[in-house]
Amino acid sequence: MDKINKNEFEKIVKDTYKMIYNLGLRLFNYDVHEAEDFTQEVYLQLYKNINKYDGKSKITTWIYSLALNLGLNKIKKKKRFKKIQNPDPVYEADLVSYTNPETDYLEKLDDKILIEKVQKELMNLPEEYRIPLILLFYEKLSYKEMSEKLNIPEGTLKSLVYRGKLKLREKIKELKDIL
Repeated sequence: MDKINKNEFEKIVKDTYKMIYNLGLRLFNYDVHEAEDFTQEVYLQLYKNINKYDGKSKITTWIYSLALNLGLNKIKKKKRFKKIQNPDPVYEADLVSYTNPETDYLEKLDDKILIEKVQKELMNLPEEYRIPLILLFYEKLSYKEMSEKLNIPEGTLKSLVYRGKLKLREKIKELKDIL
């Protein structure tokens, strides 16, 4: 893409700001200041690198990818993401499925409250579990894509996701008992 004018850049920022800011909130544990700094960094990098956009994908997809990579690199630089060495083998088959087919309005309201609390518990997980779960469930990345972005073997990621799910499941069980 050739140089863009100020109005075009402002429109791109306006159209993508909420998406990038929300990504920052998820990556940085809902720290508003970190999310704001992250968002500014993304648009600074976008301004510097807009000429690298080749038009093969939607510009919003390209910006999102740029932002996700920038966010993950920022986490790595702060050494907040700890690599697990020699994780114990764990298996998905050990998971107990969790289903909740409510039809009553009050039960649905309880579900909404539970979902909000589960999302809060997800944000309270250590980053070694939180980041892979966010990438898997919110960003819809495959294990292969996560492996490439985080520079962690797929097997280790599966282990991290499994353990993160177990920790969340424990919290869900506690929350269900409270509700």
